[in-house]
Formats: sequence, C-alpha cells, structure tokens
Amino acid sequence: MHNDKIIMLRVVKSPVLRGMRAVEVAPQAFENLPDCPLCRSKKFLKDVAIVERGAIVTACIDSEHVFFRRRPTVAWFNEFYKEDWDQRGRTGRRKSANKTNNKIEQFCSAFLRPGSRVLDAGAGYGEALLAFQNAGHSVHGLELSAHRAQFLNQNGIPCTNAAIEEFRTSEPFDLIVLHHVFEHLPNPQEVVAAIRRLLKPEGYVYIAVPDLWQEHPPKAIHFVPHLHWYSEKALTRILAAFDLSVVQSLTTKEIQILAVASEKRVSTPRGDHSSQADFLRRLQDQITNSFGETSGCRTIACCKAAPEAALRMEQHTFHGDFTPWALGVALRNLDRLPKRLASRVVKYVVGPLVPDRITKILMKPRSYMLTIQSDGPAGLPIIVSHNSKPAAVWVK
Repeated sequence: MHNDKIIMLRVVKSPVLRGMRAVEVAPQAFENLPDCPLCRSKKFLKDVAIVERGAIVTACIDSEHVFFRRRPTVAWFNEFYKEDWDQRGRTGRRKSANKTNNKIEQFCSAFLRPGSRVLDAGAGYGEALLAFQNAGHSVHGLELSAHRAQFLNQNGIPCTNAAIEEFRTSEPFDLIVLHHVFEHLPNPQEVVAAIRRLLKPEGYVYIAVPDLWQEHPPKAIHFVPHLHWYSEKALTRILAAFDLSVVQSLTTKEIQILAVASEKRVSTPRGDHSSQADFLRRLQDQITNSFGETSGCRTIACCKAAPEAALRMEQHTFHGDFTPWALGVALRNLDRLPKRLASRVVKYVVGPLVPDRITKILMKPRSYMLTIQSDGPAGLPIIVSHNSKPAAVWVK
C-alpha cells in the first residue's frame, strides 16, 4: 500500500518566514489525541509526518481526514488567540465598516427564505454578515475576539463575544456559517453538535475550509492553527453523523459545503480497503513530492499562487543552500520592516545573491523558504528536525 521506509529531513537553517513566524512551545504544552477526532476510531490511523519539538501529523485513511495527533493544548491555543493573535489584530489594518463579501450569500441564497435568521460563527469584521443583511436577512455574529465583537456591534451587526458551543438563544437559526473556521477547531464534533442544537428544523449549515489536496506540506506540518486538513468526504462524514445532509458542494482551492438538518438518519460514507489504499498513496505523493524524493541538500521556496493558478501555493526547489548566514539573518527579519522597504531589500540586496525565482517568491508577503538535508527517497512517516530554535511550530 505504501513505502514504510522512514525519511529523515533536517532543516539546516532557521526557516525564512514571511507572514508567519516560529514560536517555541514547551513540551508540557503539547497534548496527544487518542483517536480520530471525526470518527473516534484508532483503527485507521497512520502517522504521516513527525516534527521533532513540534506536531505529529496523522491521517485517518477511512475518514480521509488529516489532523495533528500531537498538538499544542486547548489552553495554549486559548492563550495564543487571546493574548497574541488578537492583540496583533488590534494593531493591524482595521477593516472597513461597510466592506462586504457576497460569496457565501450567493452560494446559499437559493435555499433561504426572505428574512431568514443567519448566524456567523467566527464573524471577523462582518463582511459576510453585511452581505446577508443587505439581502434582507436578520443576522447575528459570534466572535471570540472581544474587540471584533465590539466593532460589529458598533457598526450595526449584533454580535456575541462567545464560542458557538457556549452560545444560547431562544430563537434558532435558518442558516449557520463557518467560513474558514472549522479547520481551527480542536473539537469538531462538539461544534457540529452545537450547530445542530441552534438550527431550525430543516435549517442549513455552510462550511468552507481549505481543500486537503491544496495544503502545502512543508508549511502545513508546522502551521499549528490549522489543526485539520479536510477532504470533502471527511466533512460529509462528520455532518452525516449529526443528521446533516449535503445539498450543495463546490471544491476549488477550498471546499464549500451546504448541508440541511434532516429528521431522518443520514448514512455515513465509509471507505473500503481499495479507497483507503488510494487515499494513503495520494497523500504520500503529496507529502514526498513537496519535499523532494532525492537525497542531498536543497532549498524549497514557496508563496501563495496567483488567483488564476490551479494550485493554492507555488513552489520552486533548488539544489543546494542559497542562504549564507548574513543573508539568512536579513531574510528572517523582512517582516519587521515596512512593506515597501522589505520589497526593496529583497529586490536590491537579496536579488543579486539568489536565483531570480527565489527573489520573486520572497517579494510576496506570504512566502517561506526552507533549506533541508534529506536522506530520501521517502516513505511515511517523514521525520523533520530543526537545527535552530524556535523553528518547529509556526503561527501567523
């Protein structure tokens, strides 16, 4: 079914991260999950990547779901989102009070009655809710960020500073939205149970997540805020377990699903030996191809791809090490500079020292570069070690 040879990958220099940063997580701040958080079974688990001093990435080959089996604890994440990520959000660019995002409203509109009640769990600055409000619906937001909730309330969108599991109301909703929230949730079953409780009979839930097959493993195995990599089958399965039946779906660089609450039992999609083998083989190809299958030293440079590209990320791999010590220090401090100055440093200082394609990638604010030493060819799991600290856990 797959090659069981373990491959060792050593990241020989501190990663160059733009739009992300490495943090140190104490050993006692990690937890280990005993089973798949979707199907609650151990039977079909396969470790696919182990980051020393970091996370363990595991696949449930029956659910076609990938998740961090070893991950920072819920308490660590609560502290991070409250004290670190949210504080950075306060000092960043404030969203416009009248900016709308019509994508979700357009995806769901054919299924909604006029004046429907819409709840957005993880409402951000309200772009999606404003679109529903403009379409004549009654809206409410949920936000863990106190200052985002305050911003929404001050701009005419009712919002509660609470998690969906804790939220209570006497008036259920026609539609509940989770737009790029579900992949961050440590306990997806508890969240789907809360959704079911808050929906009207025959109400709808909309979920959008990154597509598992668009995840870029060199980043994804380090980037702990994305606790799950979902396939469409995995999403369909966890929704079916709570009698939510998919009525519409679209997979591009993301997966969008709209499901309706059913009074009847909804059948859960199951795998067989052949589909499990195919899934694991495809996952192995995705991971090993992104790191490279040959032994030796190489530099991986990656950035967000252009909107028209088929893949979400653009990668270039170069044989050898392109980051002398002084250049590496300069690159790792780019995000501390104003954007215009950072671009000039990349163009005029870094550019003459590295291949043109690396320069073009590092000009983009969401990019990263790893220099690795590999003992390939590869099987699963891959084991990744870092020579520097902190480097094993990445966040925004």
